[in-house]
Amino acid sequence: APCLKAWTIKEEIDAKTQNDDVSSLFAHLQSLGVVQQVQTLQTPGQTLQQQQSKAYKGINPSGLESVLLDHYKVDDRKQILHQIIYPILKRLQQCYAALDTIESSLPPSNDKIESNNKSSKSKRKNAAPPPLGMLSLNDYVNVACLLEFTISISLVPALEYPYLYQLQLNPYKSNSVGKNTSSDDGGAIQFPKVTSHTTTMAQKRIQALPKPLAGRISKTALTWGSSYAAKMQESLHKKISDYNKVPHHNDTTEDAITPQQLYDVYSAYQAYREVTSLATSIGHLVLLDRFRPMLLPRHLSDIYLGLLIAERLRWVLLGLEKNMLPKVQSELQSLFIIRGEREVEKLNSCELQSLERGLLL
Repeated sequence: APCLKAWTIKEEIDAKTQNDDVSSLFAHLQSLGVVQQVQTLQTPGQTLQQQQSKAYKGINPSGLESVLLDHYKVDDRKQILHQIIYPILKRLQQCYAALDTIESSLPPSNDKIESNNKSSKSKRKNAAPPPLGMLSLNDYVNVACLLEFTISISLVPALEYPYLYQLQLNPYKSNSVGKNTSSDDGGAIQFPKVTSHTTTMAQKRIQALPKPLAGRISKTALTWGSSYAAKMQESLHKKISDYNKVPHHNDTTEDAITPQQLYDVYSAYQAYREVTSLATSIGHLVLLDRFRPMLLPRHLSDIYLGLLIAERLRWVLLGLEKNMLPKVQSELQSLFIIRGEREVEKLNSCELQSLERGLLL
């Protein structure tokens, strides 16, 4: 069932991304009931909305926090990843891990014992039954297509626009990361801009696409993530530019958290959550015995790259939070969106440790 659901999602995405007049891909998937079906597969209390509602309970966003959260809610790429694809991949891994556990605990069948005393011809006729949840080649290709699309809208945009993920030492024109910039520009928030749209990395990956996948998923769908990431960054640039034009009462004391610091930490947490969710959801799945031979060779480098980017972003977060620690207690209200990101990070940390052990073994 998860395989069929994964393929249905991929087909809908494939069809809609070829339409230039698409208003909202995520809204289209919602109208088809895909989001609601995925939520029924998740463990109660573990959906993204429930995790964030718990962290944001009793707090109303305002100012820059409201701008950032509203932008996140309309970002189709992130909503599809966090509300549809990652939960599907996690549930798929849990289902097959459970089937493998059940099968390993079952006693040998009588057919298998009797076949040991028969001729080779008789053995072929009385072969042991197939393993539980055995996948057909078509099922493997369906799952592989979903994994390929997942990489194309999560990891590939990070390679296409690394400065959007704070993967450069100095992503801004001025060295403002983690520092109060109000004295230089009146408190205006600085952040990287998309100077040119490109899908170079996506095109290179498409060229190396295995033939069975090339005929099942369109090139348009595999370049959509990079194009959409640039489009949403431009949209955020406009929203924050409008925010900067309006006079705001900013606390200029030493203990005050500046809008620049809030934006930097929030965007770094968002990128960190995205790459850790990618590495863990794909990593745990392809490390299963039934997927390892066909899918691990293709995605092992993707998993390691995701872990390396996550380590880099963790280093960025440590540096940013170090400057903000003395201010956390006095301005916890301004950090409510950070509280939500930390809540998700706690859940991802255990998954990361489990994945790293699996890779080592």
